[in-house]
Amino acid sequence: MACRSCRTFGERTAIRTPQDLAAAILKVKEGVASGILRDFPRYDAMTIPIGELPAERPWPDDVWCHLACTTCEQLFRLSAETYRGRGGVLEQIAS
Repeated sequence: MACRSCRTFGERTAIRTPQDLAAAILKVKEGVASGILRDFPRYDAMTIPIGELPAERPWPDDVWCHLACTTCEQLFRLSAETYRGRGGVLEQIAS
C-alpha cells in the first residue's frame, strides 16, 4: 500500500504513445530527484537504472525500471515495449 509520500505513483498509468512514455519517465525521474523514490535493483538483464534512461527518444527496445518508495518501501515498475509500440505501464507492484 502506497504511503502519503508515494501515493501519486500508485495509480496505474497506461503508456500507449511515445508522449505517454516520456511523461512517465519524467514523473519517475522527478520522484527520484525529490527523494520520494529510489532505484530498486533487480537481478535481471532487463532492468535499467532510471538515471540511465533518456527522457526522450531514442529508448531501448524494452524499458524496465523498478523503483521503491524511500519511506514505505512500496515497489513500482515502469515498463514499456518500444520496438513494436506495444506500450507499457507505470504501476505499483506487490512488495
